[in-house]
Formats: sequence, C-alpha cells, structure tokens
Amino acid sequence: MNDLKNIDLITYHSQNECSIFFSFLFFKLSACFFDFKCCWKVSIDLKVLISNIMFSQRVSFPEIKFDVSINKEKSSKIICDERLITQALTNIYKNGGESITRRFDEIGDDNSKGKISTFVKYSEEHITISIFDNGTGWPVQDKDRLLEPYVTTRENGTGLGLAIVMRIAEDHGGKLKLNYRTDNKPGAVVEISIRKNSAENYIKTII
Repeated sequence: MNDLKNIDLITYHSQNECSIFFSFLFFKLSACFFDFKCCWKVSIDLKVLISNIMFSQRVSFPEIKFDVSINKEKSSKIICDERLITQALTNIYKNGGESITRRFDEIGDDNSKGKISTFVKYSEEHITISIFDNGTGWPVQDKDRLLEPYVTTRENGTGLGLAIVMRIAEDHGGKLKLNYRTDNKPGAVVEISIRKNSAENYIKTII
C-alpha cells in the first residue's frame, strides 16, 4: 500500500514539473513566434469542441458537476486554432476544478457539491464563453494581476496559466476577463471571448 502511495506521489510531482516546464516553454515560444499562429486556424464546431473538453474534465474531476448552456439552433462554426482554444478552455476548467477541490478540502466536505457551469453567448462577430465555478474565488484585491506572467496565489502554481489563456484569446481577436460572482455564491467567473473568424482578425492586424 505504501509503495502505491509513493508511486502516486512520484507521478503527481513528475506531472507537475512537466506542466511547469511546458507552460514556461509555450509562453516563451508564443512570444517569439506569435505571427505564425494563423497557420493552424481552421473551421471547427465549437459545440463539439466544448463537448469533447467536458468529457475529459468529467474524467479528471468525477465528483464535480459540469453543465453547459448553449443555443443549439445557432451555428457554432468558428475559424480558430483548435489546439490553442482547447488548451485555453482546458486550463480554465482545470483551475476551476482545483479551486473547488481546495475549497471543499478546507471546509472538510466532499467535492460532490462542486459545480462548474458554462454559458455560451453569440454576437455578430464574437462568441463569449462564461465559466462559473463554486471554488475559493478570486482575491479581494488585484485579481487582474493574475493575468500577468508569474503571478499566482497557488503554492505550486507557475503563474503562467492565465497569462497563456489571455494571449490565446487576444490572438483570436478576443479578450479574457476575471469576474467576481454577483449572486452571493462562492466562486469565480472567467469570461473568454473569441472572434468567429479569427483568421480575418489576424489579417487585419498585419495590413
């Protein structure tokens, strides 16, 4: 039994070190090769993408409830870098799941009451994805500093996750916002918007 615990501990720390390394590598390389991201932008169905991400997150956080509100009648076709958008959304959900786990560990409760809700809204040019969790929430002061590289509130955090997400959003003609919940419930809100045709946005920025 002790051997299994030791293996789990080694695996956890190895994955954490790999995450730190690749986050740092991505952040540095994306700054150097920022103009070449358009090469991987293709047409995808955002509904399918979110569904696939939800599946993996339910596996990673089996006790947390994930729900999605999206207008099925509207087209969710967008032109983007599927790999980067997947990385951005996965990072947001991972932060939310870990925040919920920390909060319920602190109050001595199980994660079965944890919940992450996703709302997708459409405008003429953008799609906005708002993600609510009931975790520990943002700090009372200077929450927007968490968007700066190497700023983190977590003991083992790299401080690069949200900075990378913001860079991905901006590369897709959108924004990343950190909001407080306004319903008097614990937790945080992350809002990421992207242009429906981010390749068009890229062309406008270089002309």
